[in-house]
Amino acid sequence: MRGPADGEENGALLARSRHLPFAPPVASASEPGRLLVATLDPAIVIATLGLGCGALVGALAMIGQLEVAAAVLGGGLGSLGMLVRRSRRGAGGGGCAAGPSPAPGLAAPSRAAEEDRDELTGLPGKSAIRRRTAAALRNNAAGARTALLAFDLDRLKDVNACWGYAAGDEVLRKCAERLMDLAGTDGVAGRLGGDRFALVLPGLADSAAARRAARSALELLGRPLEVGGVEIAPSATIGVALYPDHGSGFDQLMRCAELAVDEAKREGGGRLVLFDPRMDATLKARKTLERELRRALETGQFAVHFQPQFDLATGAVVACEALIRWRHPERGYVPPVEFVPVAESNGLIRPIGAWILREALAAARRWLEFGCPVRVAVNVSAAQLRQRDLPQLVRRALAESRVPPDLLELEVTESLFVDPSQITIRRCLDEVAAMGVSLAIDDFGTGYSSLACLKRLPVDRIKIDKSFLREVDRDPVDVAIVRTIIGLARTFDLRVVAEGVESEQQRRLLEREGCDEAQGYHFAKPMPEAEVTAFMAERLVRPPEPPRRLARAS
Repeated sequence: MRGPADGEENGALLARSRHLPFAPPVASASEPGRLLVATLDPAIVIATLGLGCGALVGALAMIGQLEVAAAVLGGGLGSLGMLVRRSRRGAGGGGCAAGPSPAPGLAAPSRAAEEDRDELTGLPGKSAIRRRTAAALRNNAAGARTALLAFDLDRLKDVNACWGYAAGDEVLRKCAERLMDLAGTDGVAGRLGGDRFALVLPGLADSAAARRAARSALELLGRPLEVGGVEIAPSATIGVALYPDHGSGFDQLMRCAELAVDEAKREGGGRLVLFDPRMDATLKARKTLERELRRALETGQFAVHFQPQFDLATGAVVACEALIRWRHPERGYVPPVEFVPVAESNGLIRPIGAWILREALAAARRWLEFGCPVRVAVNVSAAQLRQRDLPQLVRRALAESRVPPDLLELEVTESLFVDPSQITIRRCLDEVAAMGVSLAIDDFGTGYSSLACLKRLPVDRIKIDKSFLREVDRDPVDVAIVRTIIGLARTFDLRVVAEGVESEQQRRLLEREGCDEAQGYHFAKPMPEAEVTAFMAERLVRPPEPPRRLARAS
């Protein structure tokens, strides 16, 4: 408890404190809270007021410095030193800090400035990054560059799913510490929200220096972390923008950096990309394409064509693959490779995919009534499978079309099975297969072929990618690949479909190697439903076999 002498001693110390580098405003010794508001530096408070632990804790709590108060209460004044060091470090590099020290001659930070600090990591928030970036740009030396790096941590959602949100929060904190180290005393590190961070690095010589700094950041963030006894290997996708090359202010630079992040993600993520002005044109074209896709779905610009698949032994038509076509009113035919990735990224693939499924089953129903019970194969994207409602969509479409389940086959690419959400995908496929619907792995051999996925998944067919057939009649390596895939399918009792067959030599080789079915321009091109109906009327059509996986399970 303070006695009368304490006030006199503190008054003398307070008088001497006016000679400090940034002197606090005069306050009575009975108002230590106001003095702390002015300095927000516990080291100065101790030096000038000589407060004991108990009084200091009360004063700190009164001004909202709860983290500092808790440190003093739990560990005494010695533990306060660590927070002071963090405070000084954070003031220069944007790192974790108990509270920023005010600039010379300034009062305490405003409430808005205090609140603009990320609660989890202690890093500055977006508005604070904007202010500090503006200051860095004003001080940018002639001829120098200031780099703004935008970071997205990859697969943080998987960390949360596997080890819990506490582990994900710890990953964010430790990555924030690494960014703070990269920022040093001249740079600014901050958190934009979620798994997004920013790093501002002034005084760089050129774009090559910015690339080197970004590579260092990529390498540092990728080093394994130990969280709760588990080693986690984070990774990041980085977009880089430069002042003055790409913008004159924070908002322009951030926009360019985030465009570069998007470009890096389209290329697979886990890498860095320096902004290129052409990305702006690409973005505008992409947004235009998105609007036109929505319009195409609403106005019926899409059509479904079908490419028949043939039994190599008998020549009979055994299936037809449904392929989307877009006839743009001004641009004409738009290739699927151009618009399907856009539809997958913006969610339009779900309504488009549902429409294709209904159209394909409607055609299958008409062919069944025509006397041609042919299976229809429909491609399914990863985005559709991750939504978990595909089984309900398939069940409803089958009921509405009154098509038997064995006349439907869903095709998925093998790269799906290294997707982090593959458990959801497997459950989805298991539920679809339980209805009696066939499943095929498309583009087999081009992604991440896995014997385990062939064993675990309810697959009936694998499709040899056409890239292995282009030179199969003259390249012994392609012959060996095709032979290996066919042999693998035999081991798992699966049927094999070769796509992209364009010559009689290719057909003969596939038949000799034991391939079951084939499709390609050598047999028939993709056609509208009416042309396929007329085509099948003149040819043998073989009803679909029951899924072989059901025979294996019985």
